[in-house]
Amino acid sequence: MRPAGGAPSVLSARVARNTLIAETSARIAIRTAAALSAIVHAFTFGANFDEVLEMPSESWSPLFLALTLAGVFTMLLLGHWVVAAIFGGLALVVLAGWHTVEPQEA
Repeated sequence: MRPAGGAPSVLSARVARNTLIAETSARIAIRTAAALSAIVHAFTFGANFDEVLEMPSESWSPLFLALTLAGVFTMLLLGHWVVAAIFGGLALVVLAGWHTVEPQEA
């Protein structure tokens, strides 16, 4: 690599290695950006999200299930086996209730 004046320059091995690493990293970044751009383009213009994606119904059951399962594992860690079993039973009731209710079509 020559400076603007045209005189030859001497690069140390460290500078040459760092330059090579920077150029290689730039090439990888450009290729990655091109690949991601192609993927985004395919998903943006090639898919109909209204047909593919269905939003979940508005339900409190997932929150209640998460809370009861947190209660189960907390009580197991604390050694309260009976209370953990009660929370486990509540979790099963919430899970059964969640799956028996059919969401209404919009």
